[in-house]
Amino acid sequence: IRNIINHFTPENKWLSYLVFPLLHSNFLFHGFYNFLGGIVLILICLLLWLKYEKGGWTLKRRIAFYFATLSLYFAHIFMFQLFLMLMALTIATNAIQEAALENGGFKKFIYVVFKKLYLLLPAIIIPIGLGIYFILFRYNSEGALVFVPHEELNTWIKIIRPIIGMAIEKEEIYTTKIFYCLFALSCIAIYTRINNTPFTGNTLSKKITSFLKSLITVKDIFILFALVLLYLYYILPDWQGVAGYMSLRLGLLFFIFWSLWLAVQVFPKWLSI
Repeated sequence: IRNIINHFTPENKWLSYLVFPLLHSNFLFHGFYNFLGGIVLILICLLLWLKYEKGGWTLKRRIAFYFATLSLYFAHIFMFQLFLMLMALTIATNAIQEAALENGGFKKFIYVVFKKLYLLLPAIIIPIGLGIYFILFRYNSEGALVFVPHEELNTWIKIIRPIIGMAIEKEEIYTTKIFYCLFALSCIAIYTRINNTPFTGNTLSKKITSFLKSLITVKDIFILFALVLLYLYYILPDWQGVAGYMSLRLGLLFFIFWSLWLAVQVFPKWLSI
């Protein structure tokens, strides 16, 4: 996580500690080591992609990225599926930014997307094939769907239920404070972003266009992905066939990527260390 933060905002290394409370998750008590390993690998795959996109792709780097994605698939297929969503957001956001900066329009957007897919597909084609085979021939989807009521899901977000171990009543006192801390930092980050986004142009429409172009950057893939995870958190069943604790898994991932987005934001000097 610190390496990802260093890629975007080296001066914010201290904000990597935002994710520290999330390391002590409920899943450690239940032995979900494949899932937790998948979280580490999805961050490693993302870091390699960002690093190699910036520094250039070589044969050695392509092979390293290939084995990282393959390891992610074998660690946890669900995490690999989420990684594909994350990469789709990353490529789309990058294409939008490049098209906006060069005023290339939709043609430039499509060109950048296909250029990135050309680099990504060789690394994910085999895991995708294995995933399709698993879903079609090995996956057992029998069993009733169990959904957690939305009221309870709302409470879980407020108390950050995924990181609570055994004593909910005692631990939620502290986890709720962590939630409010993240919420307050988000408000400061959004205000600072809007306040620092320039309005350029001779007319009002041009000023609004320049503002919107500068508002969304590649750093925002983390909050966009967090919002996707939050959406899945509310619509997917908590239990389906052989898959269980889906709400808690998605909740944990939501807080990780929310914290990661905060860690790459620019904050006022009075918040710096």
